[in-house]
Amino acid sequence: MKYIQTLKNKKEFDFVYKNSKKYRSHICDICVLENKAINKFYNKFKKAQKTHTIGLSVSKKIGNAVKRNLIKRRLRMICRESLVDINLNHKQMKYIFIIITKNDIVKTPFFFLLEQVYNQLLLANKSNSRVDYES
Repeated sequence: MKYIQTLKNKKEFDFVYKNSKKYRSHICDICVLENKAINKFYNKFKKAQKTHTIGLSVSKKIGNAVKRNLIKRRLRMICRESLVDINLNHKQMKYIFIIITKNDIVKTPFFFLLEQVYNQLLLANKSNSRVDYES
């Protein structure tokens, strides 16, 4: 099982929200920290840039703790598998993602959720890699 760094506290989440690019869908929103701000993030919070970093935001409006934990487990598994595939294309690039869930995610089957999140992560990867090559 591959380890993924996670965002731990409110300051880290706020920094990523403020400096990120957002990708929206009806299931979840994904915030991706732009390449220029990643070094600033790691310097500010004194973290090592070992792997991709993710943050999961699951609101209490979605359901009780059992449902929220089920959603978080599913999203962590999707991120583990998806980020390995994305990392094969760009071995040098590391990303910081926040996945913000919406109410429709509870009724969504796992394989549809996998497809939607994977497509959004690919879209974010393509747009961020273009920015890297231009500068």
